[in-house]
Amino acid sequence: MRSERRSTPSKLTEAARPPEGQDPMKIIAVCGMGIGTSVLLKMNIEAALEELGVDAEVEAADISSARGAAASADLVMTSAELAPEIGEVDVPVVVVDNFVDQAEVTQKLAAELDH
Repeated sequence: MRSERRSTPSKLTEAARPPEGQDPMKIIAVCGMGIGTSVLLKMNIEAALEELGVDAEVEAADISSARGAAASADLVMTSAELAPEIGEVDVPVVVVDNFVDQAEVTQKLAAELDH
């Protein structure tokens, strides 16, 4: 059974369901090297998006390319250790404590979409 969503959509929620012909929202999953843990986080974000019924593209990135990737993204998800290294970006940066915890990834993504 799905829970009810708030009636007032946020900027990200509106971006999550783009009008036909427009690009879906873009989420960047960031880890130190952009190979292992960011791919795992990417997969968990994709599963969370499916569960939430949100259309989005997810890209894995390493920390050195994260700031540039964030320029074309709607949201960045990363660890507490790497969040400060991303620096000032114009999109929300969501800290995930455990990249393999599907419930945490879903909860934090849902919270940001409803924000």
